[in-house]
Amino acid sequence: MHVLRHDAYNPSDFPLPSSNPQSLPPMTIAELLRLKPATSITVLNKPFSYVGTRALALDGDGELSWLFEEDGNVLAVLAKDEEIIFFEGIDEDLDPQSGMILYRGKEFEFSYEDAATVTKITGDAEGEEGDRYSFSDYEADDGNVVRLVTNENTGEVRSYYGVTIVEEDILPIA
Repeated sequence: MHVLRHDAYNPSDFPLPSSNPQSLPPMTIAELLRLKPATSITVLNKPFSYVGTRALALDGDGELSWLFEEDGNVLAVLAKDEEIIFFEGIDEDLDPQSGMILYRGKEFEFSYEDAATVTKITGDAEGEEGDRYSFSDYEADDGNVVRLVTNENTGEVRSYYGVTIVEEDILPIA
């Protein structure tokens, strides 16, 4: 007869299922681009309630996808370069002066501009196929970005503050 000794039990030998989303593997860019509207994920450990995508063909080169959250935040995904930027909307008008924007006490210098045409709308993303957008990026020394997006059809300008992230910063919610 075998006797189980108290000191021989190791709880890690019998792991319990975790409800912690950190235990799930990060999402790949391909998985991110296949999200269905009304899916919740985490971005930088904060909830992101995905509502829709605006797919754009860049005038420069490639395709860009803007994944929208119900709160107005955006994940900008340039799949061919494996680039993901998480943008939060800015509720103030930003006016570039001499190729620079001052925001949150930091200087952001002009770094990039392009334009694009909407090729597809999924879910509740604003806009219509054929809409034109131009955007200008201004980058700070720490790599963070202010992006000014102009809807060329309406003239509306929106401002965003962005941080470059990696796939490991995006997790599914079980």
